[in-house]
Amino acid sequence: MEEHIEEHQEVLKNAELEALVKSSTEEEEIEVEPAMWTLKKFGEVFRMAQILKEKIMDYDPMMKCSIKVTCMITEALQPIQQMFNELKRPKQQLTIMMFYKVKKKKVSTIEDPQPSTSSALDII
Repeated sequence: MEEHIEEHQEVLKNAELEALVKSSTEEEEIEVEPAMWTLKKFGEVFRMAQILKEKIMDYDPMMKCSIKVTCMITEALQPIQQMFNELKRPKQQLTIMMFYKVKKKKVSTIEDPQPSTSSALDII
């Protein structure tokens, strides 16, 4: 083992060391955009989590331990579950009735003339 370490020991020159430091700081400055979640991506993650939980339950002979681990996985997925619930919540569509004015029916009284329901043929 010591031979392996000695074979791979190198003395870095100042220029090489500066280049390594510069390249490592440049990589850190790169800004990574957050992943865009879709229903498909959520579904894929939840399927994989379910498969993992099932594997743990199958492979672990100690039921108590496997239940504890699967509960921890479920708990760890709660932030993603909340994002999923918000994404799948249907957007409320406006009803068409809100664009119409409701016209109240006028209740007729005896003083208001009513149209006749009988026709002229019925009278004869």
